[in-house]
Amino acid sequence: MTVDLLLCNARLLTGGRVIDNGYVAVRDGRVVGIGASATADIEAVEVVDCQGRTLTPGFIDIQVNGGGGFMFSTQVDKGNYESVARAHARLGVTTICPTIVSNELDTMLASVRVVAEMCDEGVSGGSRFGGIHIEGPFLDHAKRGGHGPQFLKLPSLDWVKEVIETGRGHVKIFTLAPELPGAMEVIDYLVDQGVFVSAGHTAADAATVRRAVDHGLSGVTHIFNGMDGIQHRVPGVAGVALADDRLFVGLIADLLHLSAETVTTVVRCKNSETLYLTTDAVSPMGSSENSFDLNGVTVTVRDGGCYTEDGVLAGTATPLPVMVKNLRERLGFGEQETLRMVTSTPARIIGRDRDLGVLRHGVLADLVVFEPDSSPWLVVLEGELLR
Repeated sequence: MTVDLLLCNARLLTGGRVIDNGYVAVRDGRVVGIGASATADIEAVEVVDCQGRTLTPGFIDIQVNGGGGFMFSTQVDKGNYESVARAHARLGVTTICPTIVSNELDTMLASVRVVAEMCDEGVSGGSRFGGIHIEGPFLDHAKRGGHGPQFLKLPSLDWVKEVIETGRGHVKIFTLAPELPGAMEVIDYLVDQGVFVSAGHTAADAATVRRAVDHGLSGVTHIFNGMDGIQHRVPGVAGVALADDRLFVGLIADLLHLSAETVTTVVRCKNSETLYLTTDAVSPMGSSENSFDLNGVTVTVRDGGCYTEDGVLAGTATPLPVMVKNLRERLGFGEQETLRMVTSTPARIIGRDRDLGVLRHGVLADLVVFEPDSSPWLVVLEGELLR
């Protein structure tokens, strides 16, 4: 067999088992061979000796506001968006969902239009755009976090239809507050369009969340952030999310958005089939930037977190592999379990679990080889080495 790329002498994490001294063979951008000890009948144009390092599917982050010094929502330009994609790729994240946050409709539509084009075209040397995440503007004012209050509004079916039509099938996730008037009608429409609907920046009570689930609500965005905590007789959004196996839960595991104890509780309550890690990344991710403007609000980087002048967390500069390391090394969770939270589970949410987020024959060759300290040593984007 002749292949384009052969990665050998690697410790493979396939999502279900570990293969020591393993190999992955790639041809035409796809995985065409996996096993232990590359056989002599494989000829490769390029061979990379991983020297025992761990090889996994490329990581997937389905809530990314920016990176590399740019924001999707406020710096609408294809070149800027390419910089975001390349910054995340260098961190081992090979698929991202650009997240468009609350803004004027025309500005959001402009962002959606450019991202949709790039979903079709791809980004050379950058993370693939796996779909668009719309976060807002149908959010609760009291739980808005870093969202500009001037942009928030009540759910409008006409507004949503225009966004979905502009996205040309690429809007995959929509975050809203289900307690707002008109939200259930919007959820019905989005679900009918195949969009994953998630509750976030919300003050909904448990009964409202359950009703929204009956309408097709499928997830909770960055659990415990932008919502009330759990009280013994008032579980709220977070309580329902942890108890209901139908709901996927997004978790920011930088240990800044949530304490170590809270993160541990979330992981123990959910399982890796319904729990995904996300960064909620903003422009400093993968850059030397230490502050940025978010719709007129100055956000400053401090100890890996991004804070408004009022001390509100508005994103993180902590990379996804570091969050995985936090779960494994600081909190003691298993290697395969945490891997699923950044690969196969988010892939399933965006409908790409057949060709992304797993390591098996025939899938797209998005791969990462990690150093022992969990930093990326090598990144492969659809069969091409990131140089």
